[in-house]
Amino acid sequence: MEEIRQIREDILEVICLVSTRYVVVFYCDGILRITKTIRYVVGFGMVAVFISARLLQIRDGILFLIRNFTVTYAVVF
Repeated sequence: MEEIRQIREDILEVICLVSTRYVVVFYCDGILRITKTIRYVVGFGMVAVFISARLLQIRDGILFLIRNFTVTYAVVF
């Protein structure tokens, strides 16, 4: 959990290449901003349901996946 707290303090912007699409994620004060609406993100068997919203409260597990670039597939609507 300490590592996750450190990630919260350090990360401001993460650019992930997902299925040949660039998804820009801004993380600040627990808010996740996505350039495109994403409903499902799958990484290492973990599924994040984003319920077609652009501003979301991010969970530590989801942030951990994105921070370590483990997102392998995304469905963009």
